[in-house]
Amino acid sequence: MLRIIKSNEAISPVIGMALILGIVVTAVGIIYSVEMPKIESAKEEAQLENMRSNFLTLQTDIRDLVQSPSTGRVTKMQLEAGSIGAYAAGSANGTGYIRYIAGDDIIAYENGAVFAKYAGGNDYAEVISDPIMYVDVDDDNVTHVYIHAITLNGSKSVAGTGPAEFALTQGKHTKKHDNVETNNLIFHINSTFYRGWEEYFREIFAYADLEEGPLNNSDCNVSTSDEDESVTIFIEGKEWSGDEYDITLYYVKTEVIVS
Repeated sequence: MLRIIKSNEAISPVIGMALILGIVVTAVGIIYSVEMPKIESAKEEAQLENMRSNFLTLQTDIRDLVQSPSTGRVTKMQLEAGSIGAYAAGSANGTGYIRYIAGDDIIAYENGAVFAKYAGGNDYAEVISDPIMYVDVDDDNVTHVYIHAITLNGSKSVAGTGPAEFALTQGKHTKKHDNVETNNLIFHINSTFYRGWEEYFREIFAYADLEEGPLNNSDCNVSTSDEDESVTIFIEGKEWSGDEYDITLYYVKTEVIVS
């Protein structure tokens, strides 16, 4: 008699292998869908932090150059992504700037300050490091304003990955105003980072205990124009008779040539 015997023993290993394969595929899918974006985000943040550090070094090099007898500096950076370029002063931007762009993130040096704009920041500009500008009120209630403007000339751009170097040399050094006395002071800044400039001046006015408010009815006023990407700063003195003034201005401009 022919007997046919059924057995499930051969099926179990196949089912087991299928389950293992399914678990492995699922695990890999979870890693790619959940962990990979986190890894990429951490990588991008590390790159931005590296560039922030590079721009602080650039700022220090330029500050040393314009405030000391040194004839030149070389700032070295390492690019992992994005692009960096130097743009000369012109009609659209009176001072020029050095700017790093990676996606929607921007870090820039402009007129002595370092700014950053980040993706999703609604055009908000963060002041990473302050320019060479100060406001102080002395014991006689005289407001002293010190501005060291820095203009950049020359152009250079680097993209991708690899080293980037900026050779910096001092150009013209002009003393525009040396403790000039006045009753009112107004100046205007056109900049992509006008929101950062607005924040900076509000902070230094508050630190100097200057009251901000409407024009002709306060110590100072800071206003912006989104259309022009500009900020206007007004410092108002008191009404004095004769030749007495309560605002003094010291203004210097130094040209830095970038190559």
